[in-house]
Amino acid sequence: ANHEYAAVVSGTDIKPDISESRIQQVLSIEKNLESILPEEIALWREVAEYYMCSVGEVYKAAYPATKVSLEEARAAARQRVQERREKLLDSMRSKVTRIRERLARKDEMVAKSKEGTKARVRHTEDRKKIAEELETAVKALEAAMNHAARMTTSKQDCSGPDTRLELSPAQGRAYHEITAGFNAGKPVLLNGVTGSGKTEIYIRLAREAISEGRNFLYLVSEIALSRQLEERLREHFGERLMVFHSGESAASRRNTAETVRESDQGYIVLGTRSSLFLPHHTLGLIIVDEEHENTYQSESRPRYDAREVAWRRAIENKAAL
Repeated sequence: ANHEYAAVVSGTDIKPDISESRIQQVLSIEKNLESILPEEIALWREVAEYYMCSVGEVYKAAYPATKVSLEEARAAARQRVQERREKLLDSMRSKVTRIRERLARKDEMVAKSKEGTKARVRHTEDRKKIAEELETAVKALEAAMNHAARMTTSKQDCSGPDTRLELSPAQGRAYHEITAGFNAGKPVLLNGVTGSGKTEIYIRLAREAISEGRNFLYLVSEIALSRQLEERLREHFGERLMVFHSGESAASRRNTAETVRESDQGYIVLGTRSSLFLPHHTLGLIIVDEEHENTYQSESRPRYDAREVAWRRAIENKAAL
């Protein structure tokens, strides 16, 4: 068919089981897009096998066409920004080099000067002005080179106990039973009515995972629950908290995916079932809140149950569930 498709290379040096005449040529390889993580492909294959669909259908759920188009546009924009930055830095480096050459020539003139005292004083004052100009230019260059590091968003510290969070005796017993289950390598079910304090236990477990350099995925059954929880979690996790669901803007979802892919600082993602397909690589804990809700079941292909996929994701990442 005369169509172009965005695809993922999942393997090479494979002997095809169909005639090579039926295989289309790859038109181009996008160099600026982030590579798909091996953990993502492994999860897609498991989901495809379990739910009897193609890996391509799972890929489309994880990377819908709009997301791929946005990533391509974002990659092109990053490339343009990088080119402008390099051009600016080259210009600033050239300026520093020219000023240094002027200063060297002035030093040579001062050293060789046989003129009177006034002339030597004038040369020395000129040299001082050039030296100050050089110092200013060097500082500007250093500031430009360190700009990205200075602009890095600071993250709220989650390395120690949260003094604002105290568990009741019943919550404490549940917490210790949950950690015992995790230590035994088992998924754990926490059964409690609304308002019984499950969220406080989740927060305590999340802080422990983040303090160990792992990440936390908090699944909710619907967007409304996400909005109720967001403010509460923000109090404890600050800028480490990211929200991912269809109610968020495309730019916000794209930024969350990039942060999840690149971050090694410990984060928490609060989202609906689609957040399972983010490029997680250091998950330490997955919570499936209100796991009995039928909204965790996808009604379009691939038709999957997010609870089941969360379990498989936990196994893949050696995460607690």
